[in-house]
Amino acid sequence: MKMMVSVAALVAAGIAGSAQADLIAYWNYNIGAASGSQFPQAPLAANQGNGTMTTNWIQSNYLAFTPSGGSAHNGMNALNGDPDGNDLGLQNGTVTNNATVANEGRHLQFQINTTGLGDVVFTAAMRATATGMQTVTVQWSLDGTNFTNAGTLGTLNTSAYQLMTFDLSAVNAIENQASAYVRLVFSNPARNSSGNLSSGGNVRIDNVQFNGVVPNPGTLALLGLGAMVGGRRRR
Repeated sequence: MKMMVSVAALVAAGIAGSAQADLIAYWNYNIGAASGSQFPQAPLAANQGNGTMTTNWIQSNYLAFTPSGGSAHNGMNALNGDPDGNDLGLQNGTVTNNATVANEGRHLQFQINTTGLGDVVFTAAMRATATGMQTVTVQWSLDGTNFTNAGTLGTLNTSAYQLMTFDLSAVNAIENQASAYVRLVFSNPARNSSGNLSSGGNVRIDNVQFNGVVPNPGTLALLGLGAMVGGRRRR
């Protein structure tokens, strides 16, 4: 029994120190023209790592925003000392019967390569304007066509950028894949003080990262040892 406990402790210690975070893909969106102009058409290759972003957003509402002054995010989630530069702005678009906006239900889609990696985590600097979309649903797929809901991001701040994180580590299917897909689907635009929807309301996103974990080969050996001892105990 003591040997079983010792091996279990050894395995647990090995797992606790067995992995390191590794960048899968990173987009800094520091391209495009002046704030408020159309952002360059997707697809957009990752600035670092291996990935491609696409979208079905209406092009005229797919904009560059340049955060500055009090609206700057000061390099939140940036790599390599990247400046704030431009953000990607996702505008509501045309309002119909004060009941819906043109881009409700549209998405950003990230195709990433997770070969050799697990426990995928999404992070980004994000904010919404007061009348921007309020709900961001995270979905995943292995074929880019059939998507499964993984959950929603927390409420977007409308006064300042915040670091938004979504842990996909429970989605084992997207681990160790040459091609996996993650979508952010935007919905639920907020109404203004008069109770009206706004075509100009928007969500702004910058410095998107996907990171995964590289397992330590030693962990597998420890797990194997634990299984072997457990098997002997049961016999």
